[in-house]
Amino acid sequence: MKRMPKPVDFGSCDFKWLDIKGYGRMLSYNSGCVHDQYEQIAYQPYIAWMTQSNKYDLFVDCGAYIGLYSFVAASHCKKVIAYEAAPFLFGILLFNMRFKKNVNCKYAWVGNKGQIPMQKEEDFGTVTAGRLCEYNIPVVELDNEMIPFITSYKNILIKMDIEGSELEALKGCKELVQLPNIHWIIDVHKQANVTHMDVLKFFRNRIVYSAPISNDVLVIKGTKDEAIDPIFKGWTVIKLE
Repeated sequence: MKRMPKPVDFGSCDFKWLDIKGYGRMLSYNSGCVHDQYEQIAYQPYIAWMTQSNKYDLFVDCGAYIGLYSFVAASHCKKVIAYEAAPFLFGILLFNMRFKKNVNCKYAWVGNKGQIPMQKEEDFGTVTAGRLCEYNIPVVELDNEMIPFITSYKNILIKMDIEGSELEALKGCKELVQLPNIHWIIDVHKQANVTHMDVLKFFRNRIVYSAPISNDVLVIKGTKDEAIDPIFKGWTVIKLE
């Protein structure tokens, strides 16, 4: 029988109104140090670098959490689609996007058709791959989700921060990974036994920027022959054949 997760104590996290530098006010649910980083857009800033470049028509936020990057991207992209799989966080995401008419929030697990989302009963804050009980949530494949958009939007940026389910999600992106106008930001969750090499097996003829931060962060852009992007100065550059 599928069960919904139980509420738990989130420890040091609390609610706080934040004035996001240059973008307005949103509700945050984090620890104090992360609140401060959110206000300055200094938490995982490489995501903001890319959305603020005004190069992307569509931003797809997989693992949107409470929506910081969707909030920022709404001012730079024609369309934003934000996926979040934890019901508590999805509620905050909806609240934060209530005035963003170009943002579509979706309560769904980004994966593939054969995947059954699993979660520890006590792990209410995030939904993580390979856990203990079935999680009752729609599973969507991005190949299918993006059909209405890939011809309407010239340049697309997809961010994946989905707690160890990256490989399953990429199995549902067989068409998308072949398109050089679709760029990717992927947080590789090493604690879930995923490596950056596992992720890169899905891509060919691409230029990749890699940085070992909290997890291995991969930014996958156009073809391997394009000029190196100066905003990733200091990152490792990988050219995929």
